[in-house]
Amino acid sequence: MAKSIRDYREMLSAEDIKRILKEHGVDPARENHSMIVYPTVCHNPAHDHSSHKLYYYKKNNMFKCYTECNAVFDIFELIIKMRRNAGEEISLRRAIQICGIENNESIDENEYYGMREQLDYLYEINNSPEDEPTTIKVLSKEVMNRYIFELPYLNPWISEGISPETLIKYNIKFDPVSNAIVIPYYTDDKELVGIRGRFLNPEAKAKYMPMKYNGEYLAHPTSKILFGLDVNKEAIKRLQTVILFEGEKSVMKMDSIYGDNNISVAVSGRNLSKDHLALLTKYGVQNIILAFDRDYKSHKEIEKELNEYMEIFKYAKNFFNVSIIVDYDFVLEHKNSPIEQGKELFEKLMLKRIFL
Repeated sequence: MAKSIRDYREMLSAEDIKRILKEHGVDPARENHSMIVYPTVCHNPAHDHSSHKLYYYKKNNMFKCYTECNAVFDIFELIIKMRRNAGEEISLRRAIQICGIENNESIDENEYYGMREQLDYLYEINNSPEDEPTTIKVLSKEVMNRYIFELPYLNPWISEGISPETLIKYNIKFDPVSNAIVIPYYTDDKELVGIRGRFLNPEAKAKYMPMKYNGEYLAHPTSKILFGLDVNKEAIKRLQTVILFEGEKSVMKMDSIYGDNNISVAVSGRNLSKDHLALLTKYGVQNIILAFDRDYKSHKEIEKELNEYMEIFKYAKNFFNVSIIVDYDFVLEHKNSPIEQGKELFEKLMLKRIFL
């Protein structure tokens, strides 16, 4: 059976990476248990050590450049980039050999670079509303003090299976003025960057929309934040696995069931952006489990949705193990999340998920 690029990549340890780059005259600037930081030799000459923004993540075997490249790539592509900087063009097969791996099997370079193009494309698509902010603005945490935490007001969610302890953990509150459950959004470093409301009035313009404060909507770029990552990052990091839900309630229902073993986050919709993927890489994710709502009503619609997911995620097999929860037996209510109807059904659906 022919090896994939990922198979070749996983043959190399962090020590191998250091050896390979040492042979090219490049030493690490610093290192810890999860990453190695290098000079940005992906677009600068090897002797130019002025910038140290090239990160190698040990759990994912991937590099991320945080300067001009702003790209994710593996050691083979880095070797190609470095040789190109020196005026030499080499093939992918040659880059693999330079890394000390003998490969006699054919390698489809068009497929490899096609995958890279798809990744870059996905990294640029956020599919955000036109009025959504494009930059993160940090809010004062004092803003949350204008809302209240009283369980009777939060009973609509408690009755759905979200525990009071979970509501406290995610700092969920209530705004009596607008009759809305208040959902704060934090970065993984716990900076408050947005506040959404679940408006309970039947005549509200929308069920979910940003809260307003001093005439300004407290919106945030959903493409840059994963709800719940600030709370669940240690479990995600420990298990190297993440479950992607659409909405915040699903993350909190997971918390009420699994507590400190909650490995879920919400993407606030159905779109996966470049910043979401970068965050997953940052925390060593190797396994992505897609657990979006059941929007389909027939097996034909399931197949259509699966084809769309496979198109989106086909590049990801070189970076992550990807699986998708699919309700072929239609045991979930239409529009429900896989966790919506409790632990037992969720775990049955998990066992039946499809691996890409």
